[in-house]
Amino acid sequence: MFGAIKRRIVWFPFLLIAMTVVLAITIVVIDHNRTSELTAVSDVLQVQNNVSSAVTDTEYQQNVKMVLEPVWSVLANGAGESAAIVSVRDQLVAMRVSSESRDLHIQLVAACNQLVRGLLGDPDVLADAQIRFQGLTTNFVWLK
Repeated sequence: MFGAIKRRIVWFPFLLIAMTVVLAITIVVIDHNRTSELTAVSDVLQVQNNVSSAVTDTEYQQNVKMVLEPVWSVLANGAGESAAIVSVRDQLVAMRVSSESRDLHIQLVAACNQLVRGLLGDPDVLADAQIRFQGLTTNFVWLK
């Protein structure tokens, strides 16, 4: 009887260490997802702060067309570098936006965020990003 208890006591520290490692990994994964969501929210807030009536719609459209060129090549191939799309997203966030184009601009930044997540390995999110961009180009023909 004491032999069985002694064997359980020997394995207990290893079991405790394994459970601690699993808990630590879970916390890191959850924290990483929360951080990426906060980045997306801060990007949207920064876009809202860049809304300005000083930019005309034609200037805005020309700038967006030029900035989005890498996105169209990534969408055509279905693969590409996420760093290029992050750069596009950052350029969009820094851009001045007319008040009429604010909603479109927020949708473009959100679609770029989704495209980045898709390129990092989630095929469902990538397909959703492609559908988002198709919808945007249908509603705003000048984008392409």
